[in-house]
Amino acid sequence: MSIRPTHYSPFKAEHPAPTHPCESIPDTIISTVSAHLAKKTMSCLNPALSETPYDLHVSKMQLLKDESNQLVRFYTPHGTEIEGVFYPAKDSKKAILFALGEGAAFEKIADPAHPDAPMFQLLRKEFKETAALLIINYGEIGSSEGAASLEHWAMDLYSAYAFLKHKGHDEILLYGRSLGAHLSLKACSHIYDKYQVAPPVISDRGFEHPRKWIYPASAPSPLLSLKLSCQGLNTPVEPFSSQEVLHIDTSLKPEPISVHTTEMNAGQPETAIVNFVKKALKV
Repeated sequence: MSIRPTHYSPFKAEHPAPTHPCESIPDTIISTVSAHLAKKTMSCLNPALSETPYDLHVSKMQLLKDESNQLVRFYTPHGTEIEGVFYPAKDSKKAILFALGEGAAFEKIADPAHPDAPMFQLLRKEFKETAALLIINYGEIGSSEGAASLEHWAMDLYSAYAFLKHKGHDEILLYGRSLGAHLSLKACSHIYDKYQVAPPVISDRGFEHPRKWIYPASAPSPLLSLKLSCQGLNTPVEPFSSQEVLHIDTSLKPEPISVHTTEMNAGQPETAIVNFVKKALKV
């Protein structure tokens, strides 16, 4: 079976700073093991995420029946190729970068059973004409190359952001679900190092409140600086103090995984998401 040709790009994202990636040796080991466990655990818990290459190929063909999207590949600073699907918006320089949850592959995003599908389809429906949309597979998922570690996956997202900038999009919002929310915030440090911009982020079902994770109440102490370095962050946190972040939980049956997780769960979460994107991207 054949699919439409991939839109290959000679673009390669540059390292945002000479010291990246800056995980400590213990943190590198932990993130690599946790990433592998996330892939294997989610594949066991959700059959929709444990597809064979043939099944993913069939799903990719189904996804690409939408003639408005493009299969794209680009390089990360590590020299690995990342594959994604890009939905352009005519004459728009605004874009949304969608970060999938644990072990998920973009090939299945058209499947209603995909855990990230409802919010992806919401964004596609509401902003089809006003904002481009990019979704990628992290390294070692689907046809994407690379290493399965949280730092590498965050760098994959940074590279996707850089790819959108290369295509002329000057206003970009990150939407991350579950692990994707964690990776989006981690990628923001790399993005700021390179572009001096703290992009707006929607943290959907994130592990913990993003401002507790990345924004201290005061200037970093030496101990906090060491902690941030172990998390792969070498940017001072002050620039992020005014960053726009929506913390929300769109799970079918939300459960409080932290004291702040369900703070935006009252009312209509879809409305809150749409309004936030409109305000952040000025669409």
